[in-house]
Amino acid sequence: MTSPAASHLIRRVLIPAAFVLFIGVLFGLLAPSFLTTWPYAVYVEGTLSPEARESLSQTLADRVRLFPHHFRVSKASLAVSEDGTYTLIVRSREDPADFVAAMLSPNVLELREARRAEDGADPLEGFYLAVLPTPEYDMMKFPERNVRKQPIFLSQSPGMTLRKVASVKMWTAKTTTRDPVISLEFLEEDAPRFADLTGRLAQGPDRTMLAMLIDGKVITAGIVDDRIEGGRVELRDVATKEDAALIAAMIEAGPLPPGVILRAEEQPPPTSRLPRTPAPSE
Repeated sequence: MTSPAASHLIRRVLIPAAFVLFIGVLFGLLAPSFLTTWPYAVYVEGTLSPEARESLSQTLADRVRLFPHHFRVSKASLAVSEDGTYTLIVRSREDPADFVAAMLSPNVLELREARRAEDGADPLEGFYLAVLPTPEYDMMKFPERNVRKQPIFLSQSPGMTLRKVASVKMWTAKTTTRDPVISLEFLEEDAPRFADLTGRLAQGPDRTMLAMLIDGKVITAGIVDDRIEGGRVELRDVATKEDAALIAAMIEAGPLPPGVILRAEEQPPPTSRLPRTPAPSE
């Protein structure tokens, strides 16, 4: 016979825990059956040097490692053929078009001067009208946030283009609003360029901003009050935590080699289960 306490433990704790474990194992076994395999052939337009080819293979392998969960992709793998064609295999419940587009994107990171856009004002000379996604809080629905499309004037010429960074991290500020923060550390050779750029902007008109763009799209911008030495910067005005995580992954993966254009063609689905295809870096 079991004591009342033991019987209570079995009914209220052990049996529910066993049921939850059973459901979890069952879901783990059945979940792969709901995934669709999406094969793509990825072509490189133009001729690449061996060094550029190696750089491209590593960049694509990094994107396969970093991008999938940001686009609701369960798994992705990459292989390269002798003719230079890449085979991208995606396992996903939904059409992975956004993931494939991210895999093919130039992913060029730029820093440019920006100014506040006054209502009804024409763009300044050498600037054009752009949109800055700005997070805003509704205190009646805190901590939910809205994203406002704030107009800004953006410089037509890049102040600085970055091929790589030394490190990038995304974390959450220990504040009431729990804002996402992206921390960047530039390469040693880029730190003086960044200091010169921020120093020049700090001497400009009041509320001059430094905008960060990826492939020409503004992702964040902040006012520059002083020259920033040391090659480190924190980005705090990113619209959402999900956006910040993806931006950090894109910066970490880096851009395609200069001049490289990729094209993907969806292939017929396989008739049998495909073996794992190793990435170039393996």
